[in-house]
Amino acid sequence: MAEVNNVKNSRRNMIMLIIIFAVIFSGIGLFAGSYMASGKILPDFDERVDAVNVETYSVDEFLINLADSDSNRYLKVVIYLSYDSNNESLFKELQLERTKPILKDAALTVLRSKTSKELSSVEGTELIKKELVEKFNSKLENGQVIGVYFPELIIQ
Repeated sequence: MAEVNNVKNSRRNMIMLIIIFAVIFSGIGLFAGSYMASGKILPDFDERVDAVNVETYSVDEFLINLADSDSNRYLKVVIYLSYDSNNESLFKELQLERTKPILKDAALTVLRSKTSKELSSVEGTELIKKELVEKFNSKLENGQVIGVYFPELIIQ
């Protein structure tokens, strides 16, 4: 009889242990799920671009003589800039007829001073993009450019 009670107690203890582990693992799963849903485990992205609604604006297409002294080299490039679409005053400024020539002149000033060697590497292109962002931002009155894109870039 004592043996039967021991078997019943061990089964009861085993069931209790299974229930306790199930509750613990359910709690861990709920915590992990809510933590992941809060975005704290997800990879970090460029918060500046993530935090705003980005819109693009076409500056124009350019065909430029580069500053190479050893030969005549040309650059054909299309430039787009990105900005926060929530900034209505910047949007209006970009739509003004006077703005596009100012931005084109700024781009020409930067690009004409570059050599084909500076434009041929990814690092060089990224540096030029940063320089263009700074130049555009110095010309705009109602907001800031977030980035510059070259959907087309040909060096000949």
